[in-house]
Amino acid sequence: MALRDRGLTTRAGKELKATAAAATAQARLEAEAAREAHKQSLLQDLDSFRGAARDPNAAHWDEVRRLTA
Repeated sequence: MALRDRGLTTRAGKELKATAAAATAQARLEAEAAREAHKQSLLQDLDSFRGAARDPNAAHWDEVRRLTA
């Protein structure tokens, strides 16, 4: 239902709409930050699992290419 159908075409209606838009934008920013934090956590876990602290130039077990004849 449109704002004018509810009688919210006044300044209060516009402020309500702006507040809702700001809340939505804030929620999107928080969700993006949470996704990025989760991604960084997963990358740290994978690095520790692979042993990245040992020798960064060495081939890791998950990167070994099979030689086919």
